[in-house]
Amino acid sequence: MSCLRHPAGAHLRPLRQSKNLTLTAAAQHFGVWPATISTLERGIRRDDDLAHAYRDWLQAA
Repeated sequence: MSCLRHPAGAHLRPLRQSKNLTLTAAAQHFGVWPATISTLERGIRRDDDLAHAYRDWLQAA
């Protein structure tokens, strides 16, 4: 069984890294585990609400 990758999160990791933010910092901001942010960034997890909030947060950082 293969995982479907969701392109909505594909741009989030490079954006986070360009701001020198860690997974832990992002996870703490949203009150989730770092693994949640990681799987969102890699397209393994789909959570449109979190993805939009995360993108907005990163763009404002």
